[in-house]
Amino acid sequence: MDKKKQKTEFGCPSVRWEFHDTPNPLTRYVRDRRQVLAVHELLKISGTQSKDWQSVLVVCGGVGGEGTFLRKAGFARAMVADYSEGLIRYMEIRDPELTGVVADSERLPFSANSFDLVLVQDGIHHLKIPPLGVAEMLRVARRAILVIEPHEGLVAQLIGTKVEKDQETGALNFVFRWNRWLFRQVVASYLVGTDYQVQVLRFWDHSTAMLKAFGWLPSEDLRLRAIQVSYWLLKNFFGWMGNMFVGIVIKGKIH
Repeated sequence: MDKKKQKTEFGCPSVRWEFHDTPNPLTRYVRDRRQVLAVHELLKISGTQSKDWQSVLVVCGGVGGEGTFLRKAGFARAMVADYSEGLIRYMEIRDPELTGVVADSERLPFSANSFDLVLVQDGIHHLKIPPLGVAEMLRVARRAILVIEPHEGLVAQLIGTKVEKDQETGALNFVFRWNRWLFRQVVASYLVGTDYQVQVLRFWDHSTAMLKAFGWLPSEDLRLRAIQVSYWLLKNFFGWMGNMFVGIVIKGKIH
């Protein structure tokens, strides 16, 4: 199916999503860095490997970029849920190995404990009631959830985007940001009386700013190295001010 037909039938121009499938090392690094850090921490604290997670659900999953990442990382049976039928249909074309379902992430159409792992990246803040989205993730997750979202902090308050406008529909949404205290409160209120473990990370990640900052360098290899060094410096000297949040919840006791 050509790109023009994809745009007409699914309402999402394919050129907008090509970065999900590019072999370009620079694009892949800035695209996957958040998930690499988050998944590494999940596997470390749970003492598992990706193959140990037999079913995964990505919520607010759009055209399935996160689902593709998890599948290639060795996680099995990745399913992607999104409210947009057009995005899900396009996802099934760009990665036929994923399963898609049209669903409201505040009211997921699955029974409790349906998936080993439930993940979201930059999607919960699009919901009307983001804590309800996390509660739904906790409900349908059998073993763990992984939340990758913007972090609330001084930098976000000063220069962070407050309201986003959807480029296609024109709809507005408030950019809801998390912090350690808020995430723990939401998790504790849902899992009260049960065993669980919470891990929260804060780090820097802004691919657009990094690509612009080093766009003047003469090669992609140099740009990649410069971005990697910059993130290393931010982590080691200003990590406590990071703009990104990763919340991990492991259900039950970890042996």
